[in-house]
Amino acid sequence: MKKQIFTVSFIVSLFLIITGFQSSFTKGMSGYDIMKRQKDWQKANTEFEQQTWVLVDKGGNKSKRSVHNWGKETGKDIHRGLLVFLSPSNIKGTSIMTWQKKVGDDVQWLYEPANKKVQRLSSGSKSNYFMGTDFIYEDLQSEELEDYNYKVLKQDKVDGDKCYVVEAKPKSKRNTSYGKRVLWIHASKFYTVKTDFYNLRGKLIKTQVSRNFKKVSGKKYRPEENIMINHDKKTKTLVRVDKRVLNKGISTDFFSERKMQSF
Repeated sequence: MKKQIFTVSFIVSLFLIITGFQSSFTKGMSGYDIMKRQKDWQKANTEFEQQTWVLVDKGGNKSKRSVHNWGKETGKDIHRGLLVFLSPSNIKGTSIMTWQKKVGDDVQWLYEPANKKVQRLSSGSKSNYFMGTDFIYEDLQSEELEDYNYKVLKQDKVDGDKCYVVEAKPKSKRNTSYGKRVLWIHASKFYTVKTDFYNLRGKLIKTQVSRNFKKVSGKKYRPEENIMINHDKKTKTLVRVDKRVLNKGISTDFFSERKMQSF
């Protein structure tokens, strides 16, 4: 499963000041350091969100989805997730479950009530769009930091807030749709406000932005809205969070094929 975001352009006459600011801004933190801190600060043991998804086609027509989304850390930096559609009626009960693996590809299952069968998705399915949205199955998976090379490109400002701009390139392009991502990470709170997605040929294909961040616990922040903009299809998917619960008991057994079929 990221405030209207805009990038602040700096005028040329301020170049020397900005260059000095950038040097001190990034001093001592590598791209990996930034991403590691983000992960450590923002992760939760368990998380539940009641969401409304709004799909907007290239003609501006909208359709809504009601979604429940659960996540749990089942081991150190190992997560499981379950996402279920509750409406509209033609997709009610459709669910996808993801088990992160420390080594190797994550495992995903899809349940469609019309078929009354849980299907384990092949690794080749990761590039497919999920349920008519602008998210692909790969977007629903967790990120293993060691699978990427991270590089600080520059500093930038988003809505007046300082951000690290970090490039993330997969160490292996096997079973990935993205040649790289570029992320804007809040410099003091370490959440992601924007991500550009590039395909394997280096073309910008999607941009995800987050807005209306709220402090939910300790150093943890969550956005009230995420928008995935598909530059190729001229469509977008808005995810609005209607309810959120962190660190309440969710059994590991919850993430099962039986549970997928129970909604």
